[in-house]
Amino acid sequence: MILHPSPGFTAEAGVGYDFGLLRTELTYLYNNAIFNDSTGRVYLRDSFNNNIIILNKKVKFNGSADINSILLSTYLDIPIGNRFVPYIGAGIGPSQINVSSFPKKHDDYNLLGYQAKIGITYLASCTTDLFLEGTYKGTSASDLNRVDYSATSNWGTRIGARLRFANRCGSRPISTPSAITKTPDNNPITE
Repeated sequence: MILHPSPGFTAEAGVGYDFGLLRTELTYLYNNAIFNDSTGRVYLRDSFNNNIIILNKKVKFNGSADINSILLSTYLDIPIGNRFVPYIGAGIGPSQINVSSFPKKHDDYNLLGYQAKIGITYLASCTTDLFLEGTYKGTSASDLNRVDYSATSNWGTRIGARLRFANRCGSRPISTPSAITKTPDNNPITE
């Protein structure tokens, strides 16, 4: 069955370690999708010869799907010499899909989850980063109880903050322009 949900909600929280150009994170990721009068075609697998049968009927569904994932991700930061730092990353880990209010009232499916990200970080202070990222999140396909579940796939945009326990600056501020002062005879002095 293929369904197309309304835009949903995503939240992510985790802990990580910054190695310099590489960062790793262990995160909990929650995705929610709402199906209001969504239509889908029903696909059945013939257990005798393993062929897929498409029923020539559209079915309406109301309900929701929650995806809970724990992902181990690695990111490559690409410094460009100022407070903005582009990055790319990918992660993998277990995902559980909880489906409610479909033909069955409640089902849980444990699948392999994965994600890819591209984004930009703004180094707001020595201990705080702000970021904007584009994300792709998916899960593997599954064949459970003679029902073929196709892989989930979603694209998104996230904004957020990254708080650091360690002061990245040491004793000096990050990427700030040099202060310019003037002497009594009006000559500039760069510090």
